[in-house]
Amino acid sequence: MKKNPFFLNIVLAAVTGFVCAGMLLIRAFAPAMLVPALDLPLYAAITIAALVIDRYVASQASREWIANILLGGLTLSLLPMCAGFVPAESMWGLFLINSILFGVLTALYTGLRTRMNGKAAPAIHGLVLLLACQCLQGLL
Repeated sequence: MKKNPFFLNIVLAAVTGFVCAGMLLIRAFAPAMLVPALDLPLYAAITIAALVIDRYVASQASREWIANILLGGLTLSLLPMCAGFVPAESMWGLFLINSILFGVLTALYTGLRTRMNGKAAPAIHGLVLLLACQCLQGLL
């Protein structure tokens, strides 16, 4: 399992499913509570969480880049649509944006892989990458 080139997509599906299930539970049992919107920083946080978990569990796995990017875009688009957070009409645009986001973040995080020394380094690099995504969201 650690050498599986699609392990990142398995972890991404688990993290996305966990976030969607949590948001559904919040909406069902606490309807007065504000649920965060599914926007670019949340998709980036889901992707970075999956990348950090992948780095800790399967640090030496190779990647099939095109298939991983397409599957990552599908995962980030279809699971929120199935949970009822995204209308089906906007799925193709969301797929394109999520594929680009997943591809860029995966390439950046994989590029940082050679500089990671220590046990806390993957989490710290993920946090810095998340803060950079939030800064860029403010510019958009």
